[in-house]
Amino acid sequence: MATNWTDPSVTSSTHIRATHINELRSVVDKNRIAAGLDGYAWTDSPVSRLTHIRAVHFVELRTAIQDLWNQAGLGGLPNWSYGSPPVAGGTRPISARDTTDLRSWIQQYQDHVGSSDDPNYWGVDSCAAANSMVGSQTLFDYVAQQAGSAPAFWGRYIGSSCSLTAAEVSFLHGKNCKILVVYFDTTAQSVSGNYQSGVNDATGAINAAQALGVPRGVVIFADIESSWHPSTQWIQGWSDTMFDSIYAGAGGLYANTLSQFSTFDGAYCPAFSNDFKIQASVGFIWASEPEPGCTSASNAPAFAPATPPCNDGAVVAWQYAENCFAQPGGLGAVDEDLITPTLWYHLWRPPAKARLTDGLKALAGRGALRPSGAGRSTASSLPALRDRRPVARPGCSSRRDARVAALAHRAVTSQAKRRRSSDRPDTVRAASGSIPVDVAPQGSHYAKRQRPAHPAASPLALPTCPRCQVRQASSLPRCPRFFSSKVLC
Repeated sequence: MATNWTDPSVTSSTHIRATHINELRSVVDKNRIAAGLDGYAWTDSPVSRLTHIRAVHFVELRTAIQDLWNQAGLGGLPNWSYGSPPVAGGTRPISARDTTDLRSWIQQYQDHVGSSDDPNYWGVDSCAAANSMVGSQTLFDYVAQQAGSAPAFWGRYIGSSCSLTAAEVSFLHGKNCKILVVYFDTTAQSVSGNYQSGVNDATGAINAAQALGVPRGVVIFADIESSWHPSTQWIQGWSDTMFDSIYAGAGGLYANTLSQFSTFDGAYCPAFSNDFKIQASVGFIWASEPEPGCTSASNAPAFAPATPPCNDGAVVAWQYAENCFAQPGGLGAVDEDLITPTLWYHLWRPPAKARLTDGLKALAGRGALRPSGAGRSTASSLPALRDRRPVARPGCSSRRDARVAALAHRAVTSQAKRRRSSDRPDTVRAASGSIPVDVAPQGSHYAKRQRPAHPAASPLALPTCPRCQVRQASSLPRCPRFFSSKVLC
């Protein structure tokens, strides 16, 4: 069966987007896990709509698919339809045919092994805790039995009611299940309020998340029920506050995006059009309509939620059915959801030890789960390393920053050694330019190193993210986690 791709027919008039790359990566990784391989260590993971689509994204996909062909004894992949691989620098531009080639090659593999993996992920959400009991089973095990597959993620609330607990977090992560975080304490009155009301709700969500230990880079959704009437100002207040926090993007919005039955689109589109922070962030909308009805995990519908006319790419989750698998009295009821690969990277993932390949293979039945953080072919150290990767901010490529940060860290270490044995000027060169030795990566495993006075030292420019300018002003936001300097994007 053919995979359900966004833009099934890619032509020369199709704009190659982040979703095309993320979908291919998702399907490839699911097949790799099912084949006994590890997920691939992708450049720019995930690719966001702010990421420049590059030749390396396509070359890596070809390499990852070739591994599958080798595993299945299919031989070497055909040449690119263009005649040569895409190359950085414009000597061989990216072509629509490249996307078609990659889709064709992974489809040929799936046809050969008899698999059919959708690029999206199936999961559920509920008010009841996943570790609550339904008869002699936990709700998680009951849902897995009823649906025919364990959910890849579980949506749970933080706040004053239906609340996620530390014990449930450990339980879900022990099942290799990611957590989709929703803030419960928004109300019909608060979401119809002014900008400050949005700030207050976002602040409450941030405080609740931090109290539970939700890590940086996870997206937190605000609950906006279908009958509520959110205001443009509230959406801006929520989004701006989330954008300035440690959490992903400009926050998420759970809402009814069917314009004929909801006022959400009318409030969201002006906010999107007038607020740079919403435009610059990864869009996170969780659509609650339409609802085709309950299914098993393997029979989930193709991803087809209603989308706001101003930003259709922002819908990354779809609640396509409610109150599924309920016993008399409502026990066991959950809502069913599909999410895209873009959101998958921003859920609360299990700790590194729980994401070992053997544990993932147990859940790879229909390819519903891939290793969060995409392990390397040597699965020993990468998951823990990728846990420390920040979420990309506007104009900042997380992959580029990671390379620059690693260079800076090595430069500091080697500089100190050289300084002990010589009086050479403390300037080190890297591929991206000169790096001052007082800049060290930040994080739990790094410490900021102060540069001692040196008579030969001269001021040097930091390598910067695209469209970013480094400043030493304490009032400006920091470039995520890697630099002790301040950065203005």
